[in-house]
Amino acid sequence: MLTGNISLPFSAARDNIFMVLCLILLGPTAASAQSSQSTKGLLPLFISTNYDSLTHQPKGRFPDFSLSGVDNSTSTPTYPDVAHRVFKVQDYGAKANDGIDDVEAIQKAVDAAGAAGGGVVLFGPGKFDFDVKTTLQHIHIKQSNIILRGYGPGPDGTTLYDHHASDWPNKAEKWLAGTNPSFFRVGVMPNKELNKPTATITAPAVQHSSAVTVDDISNLKAGQVVLLAIKAKRNGDSSVLHYATYPSKTIGKNIANLSGDNAFKIKQLYRIKSLVGKQVTFTAPLLVPIQDDWQANLIVQDQMIERVVIEGFRLETNWAEEFDHHRNPVHDNGYDAIKIVNAANCIVNKVLMRNVSTGISVSSSLNCTITHCKIDGNRGHNGFQINGTSTRCYFERLQGGDQLHTFCFSNSASGNVIFQCLMNEPGGLDCHGGLGVYNLVDNMHGGVYASGGAKGNTPPGIGTGLVLYNWQMGSVHPYSYSISDQTLSTTSTPGLVAIGLTNLNNWPTGITVGQTPNGNPPTILSQDTMTDALWQESKDQLIKPWSLLQWLKQP
Repeated sequence: MLTGNISLPFSAARDNIFMVLCLILLGPTAASAQSSQSTKGLLPLFISTNYDSLTHQPKGRFPDFSLSGVDNSTSTPTYPDVAHRVFKVQDYGAKANDGIDDVEAIQKAVDAAGAAGGGVVLFGPGKFDFDVKTTLQHIHIKQSNIILRGYGPGPDGTTLYDHHASDWPNKAEKWLAGTNPSFFRVGVMPNKELNKPTATITAPAVQHSSAVTVDDISNLKAGQVVLLAIKAKRNGDSSVLHYATYPSKTIGKNIANLSGDNAFKIKQLYRIKSLVGKQVTFTAPLLVPIQDDWQANLIVQDQMIERVVIEGFRLETNWAEEFDHHRNPVHDNGYDAIKIVNAANCIVNKVLMRNVSTGISVSSSLNCTITHCKIDGNRGHNGFQINGTSTRCYFERLQGGDQLHTFCFSNSASGNVIFQCLMNEPGGLDCHGGLGVYNLVDNMHGGVYASGGAKGNTPPGIGTGLVLYNWQMGSVHPYSYSISDQTLSTTSTPGLVAIGLTNLNNWPTGITVGQTPNGNPPTILSQDTMTDALWQESKDQLIKPWSLLQWLKQP
């Protein structure tokens, strides 16, 4: 078994062999070699399933992160049971290695699988061509229970090759080029006219409980996915905002809008397990409490598709132009690889993406699992994104390549996990603005914390309760290419918990608290500190247990 210290110079991180070794070494042995230090005070904060026998209140502040991923579990995901129905793309006219566009033929195979109630869309080895003479074609999966399976991402496997970038006519909305990704779009954008409140929660609910009381269950049923949308009962009341950003003192102007529909600050997805009387029980506990002075609605997500799998592909484009941030739609989102939106229990596994503007974006989706994927080639805009109302999604063993925003949280993404992932130098974990709460980054290797977004809109870069656990940080900031000061600001990251932060080059890490009034430097917390803003423990030293997520999964 490989053992030893993995604090190598950051230049070595570009070596693919080193990347693979890191995935092996980022485990109990590596953590033990770094330090024998154990957590002293953190772990009781995470016992969210235990209740005080007298008050019946949950003892833990944080959710059970082991419920992220397909079927509320980070263990091996369950695939849809459709192996008996196979749809070979060559039977619908797709032919490898002929230079002729195959998108229409592949789409026919996907639609046939959908019409049959699901199936395996099977690709053979070779190169299949996309957008040979067009700019907007991609495969759109709009039905549930479909597995798209290639022959593997290796040189003898299945390559899908995109010849032209997606563009967008309005240059002021550059991000909308991503509406037409280069390869796969899973799910359909929800129709806002259909997303009307289905039921209103009528009583307070304890955080980590799984049941709520509503006014009307006539339009609800077991198995449905619902959006929990929370705002204060009165326009102008900032109580929900304060919960989601506590204890931040500075709030961006857009986030602080407290009237009308904009007053909905907390948005998360849940699946209904059962209905009894007017009580709705979910398959997973509430990430936040329902307080008496809050208005909480359930909105049925009828258009959500389920259990789509994409695995075993090399997704490659012809993009070779040097990346220029926000230059135009092509540079920002013209070569996005996979976009998942409004979907649940979807899987992307063993996919290599080369020369892409965005690798994989998971938006407003529930319990999706992205694992064993890699980005390489030309530098691009985004690596792996969790955004919208995405709840309890799980990203494991991903390599973010040279993407500017290598791993991203934004909008209302809550309860998600990024586990054992790698970043090149320069690379960044980017919390790009929003009120998502209680997300976990566990055993990240490389990269720096790089909260982005317009200063008028942020802070915060993310809502309260971001947990960074045993992160071996890099040194070069992805925006400036300069050496990072290795500090995390609690102004842009309220309620931060940082446990076991180290630097690959043995440079010090730090956390700043508060503003910088009159040019004075902010306070930098020393080792083992707890304030109302954060918990910092074992500074510049990895700790035991090696993984918070693995500790939570133990019986």
